[in-house]
Amino acid sequence: MYMVDTVIIDAGYNGLVTGIVLTKAGLNVLVLDHATWLGGQVAGAPGYNAAMRILNEWNPLR
Repeated sequence: MYMVDTVIIDAGYNGLVTGIVLTKAGLNVLVLDHATWLGGQVAGAPGYNAAMRILNEWNPLR
């Protein structure tokens, strides 16, 4: 069984950033979304690739 400290229901930009911040604080985080892509409404918008690059740099699992 996998135990988590918090569940975030939103894989949009803010949900992902929140998950990264909480993970860096030492919490086990699970991020859920109904979509099959990351970024929510930001996906496909101008600057989306730059935003995802920033999230990748913050990735606590690297």
